[in-house]
Amino acid sequence: MTSRAPGKIILSGEHAVVYSRPALVMAVERYASARVESRSDALLRIAGPGFAPVELPLAQLPERLARTRSQHHNDTPVSFEHPLDLLVVAVALLYEQDPVTQSPTGLSLHLSSDIPLGCGMGSSAALLLVALDAAARAACRALPAETLDALVLAAEHFQHGRSSGVDPITCRTGGLLRFEHGQPTPLPH
Repeated sequence: MTSRAPGKIILSGEHAVVYSRPALVMAVERYASARVESRSDALLRIAGPGFAPVELPLAQLPERLARTRSQHHNDTPVSFEHPLDLLVVAVALLYEQDPVTQSPTGLSLHLSSDIPLGCGMGSSAALLLVALDAAARAACRALPAETLDALVLAAEHFQHGRSSGVDPITCRTGGLLRFEHGQPTPLPH
């Protein structure tokens, strides 16, 4: 199972959007991709772009999510030990919110991206989006857009403290958008 999503740029309203003010944002032709495979064991393995893989038993996902939640308070970003830990927590959120997607066997997620990391182009949102979409579809379950947006936004809150939601929605929908109060309005190109 594979999934792909574009990066984004904010043309106007970069910091204003965090405070529910309008922003003009558009998807760009840089992509994150995920490929998921079933495993014969009960492990989650995530291999990402330029990082050493992370691997842990599926049974540890609820504890990892609980620990992350305990570190995230008052909109304080969580300091993750490994760059791919955010994706581990996102899979834990998926399994918690939609137990039907839980695999009785393990999963291997292989991620790739040509979206520059740490440049405000939505790389983390795009990687989260493709990882969760591929993991859910591997369990023969397509998530509704609202569920996928909510899961990615929850994970983005852990990383950024508080996220506006502009990145996950733009990476999922693509195109040119006016974004205000968490709501996208598609605009003609």
